[in-house]
Formats: sequence, C-alpha cells, structure tokens
Amino acid sequence: MRLREGVLAALVALLGAYAAHAEDAAPPATAPRAVQVSITGGAEEGARVADTIRELIGRLGLPIDAHVSAAAPAAAPAGSYVARAEVDLTSPASATVVVYGRTGEVVLRQTFARDASPSVVREEVADAVRSAVEAQLYTDSQRQAAAASSASSAPTTFTPPEPPPPASAAPAPAPAPAPALAPEGPSPFAEAWRRMAFALDVTALAGGGSFATGSEFVPRVGGAVVLAARRGIQPSLALSGYYVPPFDTQGAAGVTAHALVSSYRALVGVRVLRASWAALDASAGGGFDVLNVDPYAPPVATRDFTMRTDAILSVAVVGHAALAPGVALTLALGGDADVIRPRSYGVQTGTAETDVLAPWPVRPTAMAGLTFTALGERRFARSLIR
Repeated sequence: MRLREGVLAALVALLGAYAAHAEDAAPPATAPRAVQVSITGGAEEGARVADTIRELIGRLGLPIDAHVSAAAPAAAPAGSYVARAEVDLTSPASATVVVYGRTGEVVLRQTFARDASPSVVREEVADAVRSAVEAQLYTDSQRQAAAASSASSAPTTFTPPEPPPPASAAPAPAPAPAPALAPEGPSPFAEAWRRMAFALDVTALAGGGSFATGSEFVPRVGGAVVLAARRGIQPSLALSGYYVPPFDTQGAAGVTAHALVSSYRALVGVRVLRASWAALDASAGGGFDVLNVDPYAPPVATRDFTMRTDAILSVAVVGHAALAPGVALTLALGGDADVIRPRSYGVQTGTAETDVLAPWPVRPTAMAGLTFTALGERRFARSLIR
C-alpha cells in the first residue's frame, strides 16, 4: 500500500512540473495592434489632423482609434494599445503632442509653432506621432525576441566546459555584428517635397486707373508669377507684366495723341495679415514703362515723338480670399511713380506748342483677378466655398 501511494505521489509531482513547464513555454497573448489618438481643439481642424495621422500610421500597418473633442477623453488602460497619442490644438499659437508607450510611460513630448500654414503643421504633428509609434514597435519587437529566446532555452543536462585551447593557438576573431536595418519610411525626395517652404503662384489680373491728364480711366490687363514662402511672414517675389490698350487724349487745335503702354515690374512683398481663408500682402519694387505716342492732326510738326522708356517705382497692397485651397480671388491696389519727371508729348503749329499727352507723375491703379498655386504647397487650408 505504501509503495502504491509513493508511486501516485511521484506521478502527481511529474504532472505538476510538466504543466508548469508548458505554461512557461506557451506563447504570449497577441499584442495589441492599434494606436489611440486623442485630439482636443476645433472639430474641423482636429478631423484633418486625425486623417493625416491615420495616413502615416497606416503605412506601419496599424489602425488608429481617433477621438476629436473639446476635452481629452479618459486614458485607456495600459497595454491596450501599441501607443497612445494626445494632440492639443486649443492654443492658436502652438500645437502640443504627447505620446505614451504601451505601459503608460511618456515617449515623446513636443510643441510645434502654428506660424506655418495649417497643412504644414498637420504634417509635422503626424510625422512626430509616426516616429514615436515606430520606435515603440521596434522596442516591442526586441522585447518579444528576448522572451522567445528565454522560453526556448530550457535547461537540459549538464555539459562540462571545453578545455582551453593551447597557448600557441590564436583566438578566433569575434563575428562582426549584423548591421541594423533602418525602419522603412518615405523617400528623402518625398519628405523634402512635402516640407518645401516655397511655392509658385500664377496671377491673372484686369483693371485700370488714371494715366495722364485728359485720359480718364485707362484699362490694363496682365499677370504675374510669384515665388512665395509658406512660413513666417511669407516673403514673396513677384515678376509681372501689364498691357495698356491704345487710348487717345485730345489737345488744342484738334490735335489727338494716340498712346500705347506696356509695363514690367519686380516687387518684393511680405504677409501683413492672414487667416485660414484670407490674407493681405504689402509689396514694393520697381520696373519700367514702354510708352509709344503718335500725335496726329494734319498738318502738324511733332516733338518728342514715338517711343520712350521710363523708370518706375511701385507699391501695392494685395488681398486674397480663398475660393479653394489652391485658388484665390485677388484684389490689388497700387500706385506707380516716375523716377524722373514724366515727359509731356505735344505738337507745334507755327510758333505755338500744345501738349497732347501729359502723364501723371503718380498713377494709381486698381485690379482684380485670380491666383493659382502652380507648384508647391497650397496657400490656404479653408475656402469661402464649402
């Protein structure tokens, strides 16, 4: 009887040891494969930030659980997500990002100034979250590899150490460590293009203004190519050309001056006021006018005839209202001034001289048209047309 009880006790002990070993060797539970994103601030901008984060995190093969509200939701239990990101957009001057790891520790805290365009700020916030989540995934993969190595290295029979090599034998060189693989991400060209600070805008305008005594309103049409920054005060350089259709002015004795003008300008500007759908720029620069004048009335003798090129100083205030993120309605108010006193154009009949075209020394203009972003980041995040 005692022998049988001893055998049963030994069997129970063996079964218990086997169950404990099987439990230790069992693979860990499936790790969470999602990222929680909590965004506080405006609902519209928060939704756009969530979409940008979803796009970048999706490249890592992870979905996101996004919450956009005026107040941050309660924190999820530790271990229920790969990472948890909180984005605070309540301040109009900055955006704050805090990313927590799987166990609740802070792995990233960063603040971004909101002085750039909203799309640039969204990309910066999303890229910071993606980098933190990618680092967390790399840490998790290291932890899982270590756990698997520990589980597979169960103790077996004792193996005596090998005898040391002879003194004359040279030690074998240590194997070179395998190079670490960089995490896959967007190409450098794509990143540089996404963060490009400048854009190329094209503007088409029509309007007019006063040009000379007796000319009243003179129409003009033209356009400009603008290289503009999208950050800070957004400096710009505009190269423009305008055409003034032929117009007539009347002088004494039935004499008429037939004039035609083409204008060319280079203006440097800065952003004075801005909003998500509107902006106001101020610019100054210069250029030249090419003026062709043809005074006629039979019979006449002319002075100061045909073509002249005048140096011009220019200033302008330009307003933009977004019709779409890359298209804006543009209104420009400006003024041109002759660097040298403008020359008058006239005719001589006998001993009398009569001016038939006397350009104003300062010439105001008003023009309106459309501006398109041809290359680079679009100017506005919102538009008047919803």
